[in-house]
Amino acid sequence: MLIVKSASAGSVRYYFDGRDPGVWSTGAGRLLGLSGAVDPDDLRRVLEGRDPRTSQFLPWRTSARRRAGWDLIWASPKSFSLIATESREPSNTAVDAHRSAVESLISHLETGLTVSRSGAPGGRAPCDGLIAASFTHRYNSAGEPHVHTHLIVANLSRSQDRWSAVSSDQWFIDRRALSALYHLELRYQMAIRGWNVEWRLRPDGLADVADVARSAVRAASSQTRAVETFGAFEARRRAVTVPWQDRVAAASPGSLAGGRILASTDNSRPSDAASSPTASLGGSTSRIPTSAPRYRQDLDDQQLHRAVETGLAVKRSDFRRADAIVALAATYPGGASVDATMAWVDAFCAASIPVKSTTSRPRWSTPLALQADRRLVEMLHEGWELRGNLPALAINPARADSPNVAHFPSIAVAPSGLADPVLRLTCPPGKSRLLDHAELLDLHARNLEQVGLRLVVNTVSSGSALRWAVLAGALPYRRGESFNALVVDQADRRSSAELLLIAGEARRQRAQLILVEGGTLPRLASPASRGLENSAARAVDVPVLEPWACTPTRGAEPQASPPALAPIGRRYAAAILDHWKALSELGVDAVMVGLGVEETSALNCAVLAGRPQPSPADPGGPRQRSVSSTWSHGDRVVMLSSRDRGVPFGTRGTVVTPGSRLDDVSVLWDGRDSSSAQSLTSKDRLGHAYAVTPAVAARTTAGLLVLGPPEALPGMQSRVIDCAIGDRDRAATRALGRRSGHDRLRGAALGREDLGLGL
Repeated sequence: MLIVKSASAGSVRYYFDGRDPGVWSTGAGRLLGLSGAVDPDDLRRVLEGRDPRTSQFLPWRTSARRRAGWDLIWASPKSFSLIATESREPSNTAVDAHRSAVESLISHLETGLTVSRSGAPGGRAPCDGLIAASFTHRYNSAGEPHVHTHLIVANLSRSQDRWSAVSSDQWFIDRRALSALYHLELRYQMAIRGWNVEWRLRPDGLADVADVARSAVRAASSQTRAVETFGAFEARRRAVTVPWQDRVAAASPGSLAGGRILASTDNSRPSDAASSPTASLGGSTSRIPTSAPRYRQDLDDQQLHRAVETGLAVKRSDFRRADAIVALAATYPGGASVDATMAWVDAFCAASIPVKSTTSRPRWSTPLALQADRRLVEMLHEGWELRGNLPALAINPARADSPNVAHFPSIAVAPSGLADPVLRLTCPPGKSRLLDHAELLDLHARNLEQVGLRLVVNTVSSGSALRWAVLAGALPYRRGESFNALVVDQADRRSSAELLLIAGEARRQRAQLILVEGGTLPRLASPASRGLENSAARAVDVPVLEPWACTPTRGAEPQASPPALAPIGRRYAAAILDHWKALSELGVDAVMVGLGVEETSALNCAVLAGRPQPSPADPGGPRQRSVSSTWSHGDRVVMLSSRDRGVPFGTRGTVVTPGSRLDDVSVLWDGRDSSSAQSLTSKDRLGHAYAVTPAVAARTTAGLLVLGPPEALPGMQSRVIDCAIGDRDRAATRALGRRSGHDRLRGAALGREDLGLGL
């Protein structure tokens, strides 16, 4: 895959730490006369924007916050790395294939994806070349096999006889497509070198070597295991600090898997044994024949064209050129050069149907996707008869004297109390109404349970399923089970093909289908399904509910409310808020942890609303109050993004000098002297630190009050003071690490029959 990071002149030493010498790109030789092996001083001066020979600063305009460059990391699959690093000889065929694949991607970046910032129309102009240095490493920082190349791209290029900065927007947007291009080129390079490799394809265009044992991959992935156990931040903190050479020596191939790297293959022919590369570990030997590749397909094959068309229709109604590249890599195991891939994709797009695009990039559709859109519109318009006495989705009024329940207006969605078979819970683009939707669906689930009916939620991941369980008490859908109402999380991100499968299952069980736009992620401005966008399903605009709040009287139990008027998430939040308030009065440093941004923001709003002298309300409403533009003296804040490396992400502090603008605010960061209060800049992003997300909680040392189960915070269970979790949450917690119902539907074989009227 491709990982994009920032590079600086101070990080040059890392790339020369006893590893392979770097090589300058052709653009560096053409523009600056740099070629061959990379000299550390030359690379440092280039990242500073200077001529390596004269040290003259080249850009025509200086900037106080100039970016030095980028580190584009092209990483091969772990299974490929195990084969490539088995031989310690400099002349390694697999490593050479990786180097050749990266070189092809450098040429592609130079010709198609590199532009400079200039005064031209649109602020962009083509560059004369890419100034870069590539360093190929065979091992990661833990000393384990990991073939990857660091492409250090300087933020410096020449356009129209003027030195300027490089625009990297397309690198971030097209990372998935660039990763797919690398994988296609890598398979092609291995094939032309005579390696008979079978690839296990993935939907994102990446692939693994099928003959490499999964146990070996797992054994050589200590960093992945550490992240799963301790979390990303704690795993990096616990990383070994011994010299890199010692780590590589300790990670000998025989100790990685405790056995064989290559799985035994029945189709390995004895006649190929004399000329085949071998893998000998733990006394066992497996061979990779050097015969012709197992997969020989022609890129002009109509069957491949139909397979790519189906793969694109499964993901969304329209596609970009980058999406076609990913679909080709996920379908074609034989591999292809970058030039052949781009020529095939251009021909595929030319044969497709142009559609209206809301961005500057053109989009296309296919007959298969349009057929799925039409079928979805017809299915949602026709509806179906519901099974059982299903109550209508209604919002009941709450008692006005209860601070911990929502004040719902008295509305009913369906006329005459009859339930609609299909409903859409709407949300503005770029926003998430998760808390409001969760409370409404919690009340609906309770009404269903009173008559013996069942509501489940179809989610994208186990993390999303856990948030729905905590906030609404909704259990995740499991394939084959019976239900009376099915909630679809992130319905705007599902394609028509996926929604056809989901709606078909709801119609088969004669159950109610509730499509939630946004859900656990902000709603897309352009939904993935044009069929959903054009459907006549009844839309429900849920009103914004009152924010969460602490109980008004300390030491008194909250007033009891009828179960139908006490949403699960609100009740849990009240308990967490009360516990946090009690600890704060005792001087105990504790933070509340929400499993998502919405919960975290609501908890921060509740704390600010309960202060004796709250700061002025935000124009954006109470739900955005946790990231206010007005700060008061004594506010606890957290750094969410900063250009100052001295204040890393997740650092908490206290406002010393308040102000209406961020530039007027100074903060005393935790762990510093009283004289080091720091003024902020407009580039910083600050948030209140009474409640934080799990990523920020991993960087703190305070006790944690978790709105959810402690299992959601890997490596931080020992710091949990209290958690809010019910029986339904515990049932959903068991789903952590498992595939969700959505994953099973996505993994189903979707052919033309499925996308037609097969449902």
